[in-house]
Amino acid sequence: MPFLKSIEKRISGILRIYLYHSICESYEKISAKAMKIPNETEELVELMKYIENVKLKEIQELKEEMAKAKKRLDFLLTYSFMNEEDIKLNGVTFTWPSRILPIFDLSKKRLTQKKVKAQEDLKAKIEQNNADLDEIYDDVCKFYVSILNYLWVGSWYYVRNGRIC
Repeated sequence: MPFLKSIEKRISGILRIYLYHSICESYEKISAKAMKIPNETEELVELMKYIENVKLKEIQELKEEMAKAKKRLDFLLTYSFMNEEDIKLNGVTFTWPSRILPIFDLSKKRLTQKKVKAQEDLKAKIEQNNADLDEIYDDVCKFYVSILNYLWVGSWYYVRNGRIC
């Protein structure tokens, strides 16, 4: 019996370390990155691309990994019992696919809000730049007219010692 208990502990440890923890860590990393709030437009675009890529590829790969884990778990449960810690870890591991969906939804809402704000800020900057350009154009026109007036009036003056008087 001590030998069987030793084997059960080793198998449980292997499952916990290599299988369940790696799956949970992957989901936790995805969750943490999805909940990150970008400060720059570039970060916003990268995060949106990341989330789309994760949804299409990584989540599917994790689901496949979990299917394999479930088969291993079924096999092990046929020959051994699980302790309370392993049962909890299994619960956490196998509920991640349903727990990640609301995280993606929240992230999408946040990113959409950030995107709209970035677009509004960009529009405001464009409008301000257009107003500044209009003002500069008006100043250039006034300067040009003053130069023309000066040249027109200046032709009535004569040059004395290399200067217009």
